[in-house]
Amino acid sequence: MIDPTDQLDELVEGFLAHLEGEGPPPDLTDLPSDVRAEAEARFEMLRAAHGVLAGSSGSGAGRIAARFGLDRAGQQIEIAGAKVKRARMSKKLQLADVALGVQKSGVTLSSAQLFRIETAAALPLDQPIVTALVAVLNCSVADLETVDTSDLSPVRAFLDSPEFHELIESWAAEHDQDAQSTARRAGELLLAAHYRAQDVTDEQLREILRAILRKLDGP
Repeated sequence: MIDPTDQLDELVEGFLAHLEGEGPPPDLTDLPSDVRAEAEARFEMLRAAHGVLAGSSGSGAGRIAARFGLDRAGQQIEIAGAKVKRARMSKKLQLADVALGVQKSGVTLSSAQLFRIETAAALPLDQPIVTALVAVLNCSVADLETVDTSDLSPVRAFLDSPEFHELIESWAAEHDQDAQSTARRAGELLLAAHYRAQDVTDEQLREILRAILRKLDGP
């Protein structure tokens, strides 16, 4: 009998290859309903991430896998509870909201368990739990790990640049919005969207910012 975890890992690898243009997506037709539902949830998460990361230097599939911890299947990842809480609070989510989102991805996590995670200085968690948390909190594994492996200096430099403020002021004037609050919100989203920021170019940051502003302009 095939282990569902191994089966899902193979499906994820196949879908990442598909996002890179290497053939069609995996066929889920003959899978058990629970495995198919979890695979579809993971595919949707990866598809959403691909739009932000496409065109970045290095392997797009590899960057997506690293952002969600999928490159560490079967491992435990040490998470800082304070970072999880900070990410949740920045999204204005309740414990129950995050727990429900994690459960929808096929991973078991209660509000009480999430509270224990947030109140622990450091806690090793299984990769599927971390992957689901990252998806719900719209961040990266690097944002939650006890060891900070990311470099946000290029992103912060862009946020302090005249070009960033010119783009914000132009958009705010066109949409009759407050430039300061728009800059604050766009900056938060831009920082949340990063992964391995040392590999992100100024042009890619501009494109991500434009995508964020389009999102703010939506319903």
